[in-house]
Amino acid sequence: MNEEQISQALNGYLDGSYGGELKIVMKVEAQKLTKEEIQSVAKYIQTLKK
Repeated sequence: MNEEQISQALNGYLDGSYGGELKIVMKVEAQKLTKEEIQSVAKYIQTLKK
């Protein structure tokens, strides 16, 4: 996933449009993040080795 896709996924957890059966777990965590923090997390994830 690229940075934009990660950001969209995190925002999707927030509005319930992304994730599977356990998406509520990520929704709770994503709700703790500001929009700026979501962008920072997306940028950081891109730096991790696959």
